[in-house]
Amino acid sequence: AHPLFLLKPAGSVIGSGEPILRPLSYAGKIAYEGELGIVIGRRCRDASVEQAAESIFGYTLVNDVTAAELLNENPHFPQWCRAKGFDTFC
Repeated sequence: AHPLFLLKPAGSVIGSGEPILRPLSYAGKIAYEGELGIVIGRRCRDASVEQAAESIFGYTLVNDVTAAELLNENPHFPQWCRAKGFDTFC
């Protein structure tokens, strides 16, 4: 009924070839996944599917990095944003 919420903060984004850094506060497993990133080019709210599609600027490849052990640390509330949002994790 409700979509899973995930965001990659601006501080998580690095350029091609830049190093991914382990957070000082986390010593657990780090996972890497290739993903398709959608770049939104303009503001869009309460849009139809067609209007949302018109807001897409383009597509890119993303290295989606995850602090795997934080993801399900609380079994009642998955930590997608925290586990994937560290600096350099995108």
